[in-house]
Amino acid sequence: MNNLSRVFADKKVQTGLMLVAILVTFSASGYVMALMVAPKTYVQPKLEAAALGTFRMSLNVTDVSDLYAWQAAISYDPTQVTLLTVQPGNLMDVGFPFFVASTPGDGCLLLGATLKGNVTGITGSGALATIIFEYYVAAYTTPSIVNQKAGFDTFLEDSSLATIPAGQTLLTLNIIS
Repeated sequence: MNNLSRVFADKKVQTGLMLVAILVTFSASGYVMALMVAPKTYVQPKLEAAALGTFRMSLNVTDVSDLYAWQAAISYDPTQVTLLTVQPGNLMDVGFPFFVASTPGDGCLLLGATLKGNVTGITGSGALATIIFEYYVAAYTTPSIVNQKAGFDTFLEDSSLATIPAGQTLLTLNIIS
């Protein structure tokens, strides 16, 4: 036991053990972070009932200036429709920082994306995301953008991270097919 105490009292051994602990911690945290990153295309499991059909919706922004980041909360009735897939739109080709979170039982879909680095935001109009739903009743309630749902807000931000007012004419969710 006395020899073991001398080994741990050695500064080089302590430094080496600390380095190993840090490397293991960072490796494990990197693995956990990789597991948490949402895939670019989200696919939700299907309900047991037979679907009557599908419809596509486009989340669009119109005449926006300096759009750097956005987040949209979308509400839908999970007893009438099911989320199938979500894909990034063509306005912000951001690659990695496009995220999708869904709480199917609550009928809440959260989407968002951001540019990276010190760059000027996007100016113009276009699709931020394309969403495909499956419906189970003919007279389903159309999913809609909500300002807040399940603690998540809908917002647009410019490159200085100031909020861009997201009025009804600026941010829209439309059925495209």
